[in-house]
Amino acid sequence: MKSARAIPWSETTGSEATLVERCTNGDPQACQELVEEHRRMVYHLALQLLGNHDDALDLSQDVFLTVFRSLGRLRGDSALQT
Repeated sequence: MKSARAIPWSETTGSEATLVERCTNGDPQACQELVEEHRRMVYHLALQLLGNHDDALDLSQDVFLTVFRSLGRLRGDSALQT
């Protein structure tokens, strides 16, 4: 089987790709938009895993810190929520 080349965010289209590009370029408004777009899903998943509101909030914050630290390494071949 032949492996496919990963497409970088700069070669993808759509609002999420644009948002990620803006975040990696240091746009604080884009970072806020990214959090707003995904925070409920991240929180609810954390709450299901941990069963505690405060722990879920802490984990959600850790998730977004990890995301922002790794945005530059994302290849753009899948959605952020994956």
